Amino acid sequence: SITPPAFPTSPAMGSAGSVADKNSPDRVSKELCSSAIQGAHTRAQEEEALREAFRTFDRDGNGEISKKEFTMVLTHLTKLNRKFSQEQLENLFDAADKDKDGAIQYEELVAWLCDTPCFSQYFRELDLIQREYVKMVETKQKGDEHVKTEEQSTEWYATQIDQRLKPVLKQVFHSADKDQNGVLSEEESILFFKNYVDKLADYARSTIKAEKRTWIHDNHWLDKSALKQKLMPSMEEIIQKELDNYEAHADERNKDAFKVMDRNKDGKLVMEEVEPCLIPGTYRYREFHKALKMSTPEAFKDAFDQIAAKGAREGRRKSDPKIQLLLDRKAASAN
Repeated sequence: SITPPAFPTSPAMGSAGSVADKNSPDRVSKELCSSAIQGAHTRAQEEEALREAFRTFDRDGNGEISKKEFTMVLTHLTKLNRKFSQEQLENLFDAADKDKDGAIQYEELVAWLCDTPCFSQYFRELDLIQREYVKMVETKQKGDEHVKTEEQSTEWYATQIDQRLKPVLKQVFHSADKDQNGVLSEEESILFFKNYVDKLADYARSTIKAEKRTWIHDNHWLDKSALKQKLMPSMEEIIQKELDNYEAHADERNKDAFKVMDRNKDGKLVMEEVEPCLIPGTYRYREFHKALKMSTPEAFKDAFDQIAAKGAREGRRKSDPKIQLLLDRKAASAN
């Protein structure tokens, strides 16, 4: 017999919105996830709960979910509080089947149920704002004009955070709030922190690729292959080391991060508590990353810049000491 994951039936989840909205891939995935992870207070418990959810769908136990199995389980859910049309079932399966091979693997089901895709948008927007800000403050001016430019740049930065980043953070919170009750529970926070760390690592890796041309130009790289073959792997190693350390101590670090966010100590997180921890430059932003023991996006970039600059200097000394001497004099006169 099939024991499908039960959908929560709280008024917050079951009363509002049209049937089409309730049966959308986003809404259904959230409710399935909320049901699956209920009562899981550690990463190990959460992973086992998700594997159990996968086994519920994988009726023949062959390690993947066919469209027939997927449809059959969701059809059984109509006995609770759902009735899906054939088109809706097709849309749900397509949303979960990321690689479009006609079957859903465990990783795909977990991604569909648990991912917080808006985090990718958060990092993209944050990167754009910071790059635009750097261009503004690097404008060469002196005296009062320089002070005025810095003040204007700071004001501009604060406005961009309000207008561009905070709306994305609301989407992030909404996506992480699986049961749609306006707060993040301890179980939901475990997924939230895991997704943040994964997307932070992805962002750091993308930074390496994006900054490669800048490092070659600004540091006057003579041996470009050395950057790719030696230094870029060492940058990747920094990311992987932090990621591995987080994974090894995830429960402890998630609890510490939760404490940083949970300002009123009520055991749940509201948007007003989460937002300051994801706004660069704030005290809570630094404390949040310190709790996770993960570098901030800015700290990752600074570390990479230092590695690139040091590698370039060493490479130039070996290949052309005269160029290095000229660059050293130029740097000294600038200071």
